[in-house]
Amino acid sequence: MNTMCASFDVISIGIVITDADCRIIHVNAAGERMLRERSPISRIEGKLQSSLPAATAELTRAISLCNGKHSISAAGIGIPLTVGSEHRLRTFYLSLVSN
Repeated sequence: MNTMCASFDVISIGIVITDADCRIIHVNAAGERMLRERSPISRIEGKLQSSLPAATAELTRAISLCNGKHSISAAGIGIPLTVGSEHRLRTFYLSLVSN
């Protein structure tokens, strides 16, 4: 996982890796900026949330789908997050398997 995280750290888009309970395991620099600004995502008691309550429910549901309890395609799933009227973001979820 260290090599994967190091690779994510040089990417300019925000990447947040969580466990099945939405607890944040790793965040790259761009993701950390988003968390610090609390837009469009935030960290509450170590867990990933959205600035928008409805989106937080969708984040939690998506992470649950990636937890192995449900089957998702290899391409993962995407959820749109809107901040203001100008910024439209999409979050993507992939199930990562560790050995």
